Amino acid sequence: MSKILLVILFLHSISLVPKIQAQNSPDSSTTIIFVRHAEKLDDNTSNPHLSEDGLIRAEKLKELLHQKYPVNAIFSTGYHRTQETATPIAEALNIEIVEYGMNDPANLLQSILDDYTSQTVLIVGHSNSTIILLNTLLGHEKYEWIDEEDFTNIFVVKVSGLGSAEEEHFTY
Repeated sequence: MSKILLVILFLHSISLVPKIQAQNSPDSSTTIIFVRHAEKLDDNTSNPHLSEDGLIRAEKLKELLHQKYPVNAIFSTGYHRTQETATPIAEALNIEIVEYGMNDPANLLQSILDDYTSQTVLIVGHSNSTIILLNTLLGHEKYEWIDEEDFTNIFVVKVSGLGSAEEEHFTY
């Protein structure tokens, strides 16, 4: 009986080796893409929709991401402008947009890293929340809040482990 148990335990431990190797391999990095919402209407409300320029930018974002990054999940705050920025890529990929809040940025990021290992996640936020999340992920205050008139930034962070991240910043 004990020999059978040892064989079962041995076979089970062998089955875990590929999972452990995958988690520690370079291919297991999680990519998180941070963008601020596109241009919004200036309608003196707290929850404006995207402007015509914003809708065009959201389409550009879809084209850029669809060609360059295999997005597996999309997170957005609950505001019209962030949801509308994320909608074109979400519809193109048939992905539901997950709404997030900023109560605990570190926990949000850890949960994304846990749930989307080796995948690509898009996070659409605001001039402040985008930078808060980005700096939290990087572990230091590298970036300042985005200017209120700037809707062009994309930050791509590849996280391969705790304290190990590569980042790329460009505009579109």
